[in-house]
Order: sequence, then C-alpha cells, then structure tokens
Amino acid sequence: MKLAATGHRPDSLPTYNLFPTYSAMQRRVLHETAMKHLSHWQNQIECVIVGGALGWDTAVALCAASLKIPFELYLPNESYVNHFKGHNRERLLWQMKYAQRLVIVSTNDDVKSLFDRNHAMVDAADKVLALRDPQKKRGGTVECMNYAAKQKKPIHNMWTDFKLLMSDVRVLYQADKGEWDTSDFHWLNLANYESGNWY
Repeated sequence: MKLAATGHRPDSLPTYNLFPTYSAMQRRVLHETAMKHLSHWQNQIECVIVGGALGWDTAVALCAASLKIPFELYLPNESYVNHFKGHNRERLLWQMKYAQRLVIVSTNDDVKSLFDRNHAMVDAADKVLALRDPQKKRGGTVECMNYAAKQKKPIHNMWTDFKLLMSDVRVLYQADKGEWDTSDFHWLNLANYESGNWY
C-alpha cells in the first residue's frame, strides 16, 4: 500500500495558547498522531508519499523514517526549498537527502504547482492519510481531499485522534511546567540516521 499524506500547516492547528505555533511541543503532538497510525499499518505500507510542507507532511515523513518505512518526497517546484529558513529548511533538506524517491512536479514557482503536487501525490497513492479540521472549507488540504474523493481514493482523517491527543497534552503540560525534551530527531531516533536502511 502506498500512503499519501495531506494536512494543515502549523498555523492552522490549535495550540490552546499553551505553546507557540511551529514549536517543538506542537511537532511532538503531530509526531505522536502520525506514529500511532503508521505503526499500526507498518507491515502493509510499501512507502509513504509526502509533499514537504511544514506540519503534517513533515511529521509523517520523519515518523515513517523512524519506523524504517520508505518515503517519497514530491516537491511542487525546483525553488520550493528557498521558501524555508532555519530549522524548517534543515528538515526539508533532510527529507530531500533521505527520500527513496524525489519528484519535482513543476518548473514554475506558483500556486498552481502546489495543487499539481497534491494531485500527483494522490494519483500515486492507494490511500490518503489526512489531518483536516472538518470546520475548514477552503485551502490546500481541503482541495487535496476533494480531489482524492473524486479519484475514489480511500481517505483516513486523523483529526479526531489529533484533538484527543491535544487534550492529553493540555493536561500534561499544565501539570509539568518544566522543559520537555521534544527534539524531533532525538525523540524519533533519527539523530544518526543513515540512508539505505529500509526494511
């Protein structure tokens, strides 16, 4: 089974004012959500297809690598990486380095290339693993899921699981005001990751 990921970027996800958007704590919740289902389907997944976006896409890619599930990276255009800075750029470059396959969908750096990237991911997948707030009616994730539905691709939306985990995190965070070790690469055992280690 080839599994494509589509989901909201960090600024479209709730934080309940407990921690900042784009924070390590927010990434940890995304990782926990992705890990729950990737580990459940681990033996059925041939590869995971991700789009390089911040938030859900990146979490799914890193969790797949942690589980030794191959991932393919579909980027919308050749200059996509230039839109990223700091640690976010490092995470994207890491994905580009270790992806089993890297696909550049378009030579044009425009909005259309983003939608074309999403469609190419869905076309290559057997199922879609989504993180979509049902209250949102517009945006790239919504358009991608609508396209997947038209292509009759099964869609598994992780929003309820994400919200439940967020509730747990609220309780834990309020009980423990200390610093949490939430580093992506250390928590996911990817600090010393090497390519070619796919099962």
